[in-house]
Amino acid sequence: ETVGGHAIMLWDYAGLGDDDLVRVGTWGKLQSCSWNWIEDRIDEAYGVVWRQLARAEDGRFYSGLTADDLVAEL
Repeated sequence: ETVGGHAIMLWDYAGLGDDDLVRVGTWGKLQSCSWNWIEDRIDEAYGVVWRQLARAEDGRFYSGLTADDLVAEL
């Protein structure tokens, strides 16, 4: 158990079911856990949009969305 809070980054996921795996970046490496594990422990969450990672030619991400589209989704 983590005492006093700890920041982790959800890196990617294999599915959206309760038992599907999520990889989180913590303590210098990627760790796997379930969505249930995340939901049992999460206190607050933020969505980060890095505009500089969009394609230079059209300002879109791999999904076809722009940074403003992503912010609207959040």
